[in-house]
Amino acid sequence: MLLDLPSSLGGFGFLDAATNLRLSPSLKAQGYSMRKTLIPDWCLPSARVIVEYDSDAEHLSSEQALRDATKRLAYEADGYKVITITRSQLLSNSMMRDAAQEIARAAGIRLRCRSARFGEMQKRVYRSRFVLSDALDQGWLRRVREDGGNNER
Repeated sequence: MLLDLPSSLGGFGFLDAATNLRLSPSLKAQGYSMRKTLIPDWCLPSARVIVEYDSDAEHLSSEQALRDATKRLAYEADGYKVITITRSQLLSNSMMRDAAQEIARAAGIRLRCRSARFGEMQKRVYRSRFVLSDALDQGWLRRVREDGGNNER
C-alpha cells in the first residue's frame, strides 16, 4: 500500500506496480526454485524489479529462509532486481523512504513526492497500521494455522 499510493495520499506513487503477480520462470529459474510459478510480493514488471517482504512471522525459520533464497535466485536468473524489505524497514519512515529510493533507482525512474501534504498524509498511513491490525479476525487466523488452511471459513 505504501509503495502504490500516490504521494498526495502519503505513498510513493509506484502506480504501475502489481501485487502477487503470477510469473512463469524460465527453465533455469525453475531449476533453482523447484517451482513452475513464482509469485513476488510486489513487482514493477516493465522495469523487472521485485520487492519481497520478509515479515517476522513468516520468515524466521531456516526452511523459509531456504525457500526465500531459492526464489530470489530464480528471479535474478530471469533478470529481475530483487529488493527485500523487512518489518523494521516498513515501520520506519526514513528506512522506507530509502527503500523506495532504491526501488526507483533500480527501475530507472525518479522518485517524486510532489504533494505539499506528503509528510502529513504519510503519517496518517503509518498510524493506520494499528486500525488494520485491530480489524484482523484473530480467531480466523488461529483456525487457519491450526488446520493448515484446509478448512478456511
